[in-house]
Amino acid sequence: MVFGISSGVCLVLVMAIGAVLWYSSIPSRPKPWDTKAVTASYDYVSTEGDSNTFVFFYVVENKSQRDYRLTETMKPVLMAQLAEHKSLGREDDSLRINLPLFIPAGHRHTVKIHLDYRFKEPHPKDASRDQRRAYKAKLEEHLKNELSNLDGFVLFDDETRYQIIFPKGW
Repeated sequence: MVFGISSGVCLVLVMAIGAVLWYSSIPSRPKPWDTKAVTASYDYVSTEGDSNTFVFFYVVENKSQRDYRLTETMKPVLMAQLAEHKSLGREDDSLRINLPLFIPAGHRHTVKIHLDYRFKEPHPKDASRDQRRAYKAKLEEHLKNELSNLDGFVLFDDETRYQIIFPKGW
C-alpha cells in the first residue's frame, strides 16, 4: 500500500514538473509596439554634403518616465513609410538616423534622418533667411512631386518595443 501511494505521488510530481517545463518552453508573445512613449514631429528638410542629399529634421519627445537611449549596437530598424498600399519600405543603407541618441524622460531632442537621394540644386552658401526659406520650399515641392509615395519614416526599437513614427510634414 505504501508503495502504491509513493508511486502515485511520484507520478503526480513528474507530471506536474513536466507540465511546468512544457508551459515555460512556450514562447511568450512579444508585447505590442508602444507608439506613445516617444513621438516625433516634423521640423524641416534640407540637403547636405557634396552629393546634396536630403536630411530631414524632426523634434523627438520622450513622453515616458524613463530616459531613452538608442545606439547602433541595439540595431534599430528605420524604414520609409509609403503612402501607396499604406506599407513600409525596405530597410537599406540609403536611409539612416544619427545615433547614438539620448533623450531624458520628459525632454525633447532634434533628430536627423538622412535619405541618400540627390537634389539637383545645391544648398545656397551664406544665404539670407529668405533664401533659406525659398530653398526649403523648393525641397518640399520636389518631395511632393518626385517622392509623392514617401509618407514619412518609422523606427522600430525591438529592445524597448518602441515604434517611433516620423510623420510627413512637407
